[in-house]
Amino acid sequence: VDFDRFDVSFKYIDVGSEHPEASELVSMTADISTIGRGHQMFRFGHTFQDIYVTTRAELYVVDREYLSVREAKKWQKNTSLAQDWTATRPPGLPELSAETLRLIARVDSIDHEALRLNLEPSQRLVRTIPKPPKQTFLQYLKSLVVH
Repeated sequence: VDFDRFDVSFKYIDVGSEHPEASELVSMTADISTIGRGHQMFRFGHTFQDIYVTTRAELYVVDREYLSVREAKKWQKNTSLAQDWTATRPPGLPELSAETLRLIARVDSIDHEALRLNLEPSQRLVRTIPKPPKQTFLQYLKSLVVH
C-alpha cells in the first residue's frame, strides 16, 4: 500500500508548558489517502488499475483511567477484561461537521445481520465431498445383485 497523504492532528486544552502532555489531549484526527488498497477484495476492480481510498478517523478522549504497568500487562493478556465502551461526547468539544454526522448516521443505519442473512452463497465456493471408497464399492456390489 502506497500512502499519498497521512495527516494526523491533535487537539489539546489547557497546555501548561511548552510541550503538551498526554493528559491534555482532547481529540485526534487522521486523514489517510492511499493507493493500492482493495486489490485483495473479492471481485473489486481490476488488478491493473490503481484504487484510491481516502480514510478519515476522529478520536475523542472522553475519559481517562490510569493503570499500573502490572495491571496493563494483565489487561493485555486477558481480552475478557475489556469493557463495553459507548461513544459519548464530553461537553466543550466542537460540533462534528455535517459530513461526519451523515457518515455516522449512514453507518448506524446499516443492518449488518440482515445483510449477512440475505447474502446468497457463491456456488463456486461449494466443494463436493467425494464418497469414501467403501461406499463406492458397496454401490458396485449392489448394482451386481440387482441385475
